[in-house]
Amino acid sequence: MSEVDNLIEATMTGVHFDREKMELRIEVSCVWGEGKKRMILSSGIDNLLIDDFRAYNIIDHLTFFAAQDAVLEINECSSALFYLMQKRELTQNDLQWPAFVEKLATIRTGKLQLMEIEPVSGASVLVLAEQIKIEVIGTPGTDETSPHPAAK
Repeated sequence: MSEVDNLIEATMTGVHFDREKMELRIEVSCVWGEGKKRMILSSGIDNLLIDDFRAYNIIDHLTFFAAQDAVLEINECSSALFYLMQKRELTQNDLQWPAFVEKLATIRTGKLQLMEIEPVSGASVLVLAEQIKIEVIGTPGTDETSPHPAAK
């Protein structure tokens, strides 16, 4: 089971955005993976959207978009990126918007990474950052950091 699979049905228990460091930390309490807590750490934030945060925020699934997903056509990656930028659905005409084309290219070249968390209930998260990784926390003396699958 991958670190991403461990986050299915997990609960986001804390969210901290450090504007000075341009860093987002999402603490997650897992029901899988020996019940260890995880930290989703995004650094070098370019853009961020957290929508509908509640007292209970349960993850349905987490998607890391790989460079090959960032093509200039309507697909999950381009739709998620456009929603992050404009908070509306992507149309065929939007594929020509220069700012969108430029951001999509940064994902394709690996300069930025795009992650989407879709909830069962509560918060949805879209983050575009230089680096996104998942760390196991609460285990003293170990460094169990995993880069997202697109970086492998």
